[in-house]
Amino acid sequence: MPRPLGSLDRPDLLLRCLERHIERVPIAGCWLWTGYLHKDGYGGINFGGRAYRAHRIAYHVFVSPVPEGLFVCHHCDVRACINPAHLFLGTHDDNVADMVAKDRHNLGERNPQSKLTRAQVLAIREADGVQREIAVEYGIHQSQVSFIKSRRHWAHI
Repeated sequence: MPRPLGSLDRPDLLLRCLERHIERVPIAGCWLWTGYLHKDGYGGINFGGRAYRAHRIAYHVFVSPVPEGLFVCHHCDVRACINPAHLFLGTHDDNVADMVAKDRHNLGERNPQSKLTRAQVLAIREADGVQREIAVEYGIHQSQVSFIKSRRHWAHI
């Protein structure tokens, strides 16, 4: 859940903080945050002794305060972008739906922790026999075979 922005009642200071760390990309239209970047690629800014995400502060300054419980999402999908024209408010479900619609999720083989390929999952679904033996053949636990066959896992294919 996003943290509320608290008392950010100095938009003039916030604007100056933001403007020092913007690199405008003409073709894409993104305003890239050149200040601190978190490991996940989002910009970070400290203000009033608290740490914030730069895109949330940009939305607060250029558009309107961010209501509690809402996310500031990116149309452009560039995490370091703080261009207010590329930002929109949404719930967690809105953000997830946007991610799925743009095919940015790590389902299946895209997930770095996945042990199976799409072809193997389809073969497991078609396989007859004891699930324990199927699991040994693919190097997974029997419960995974059950979840794959019942489409509780890998439901997207």
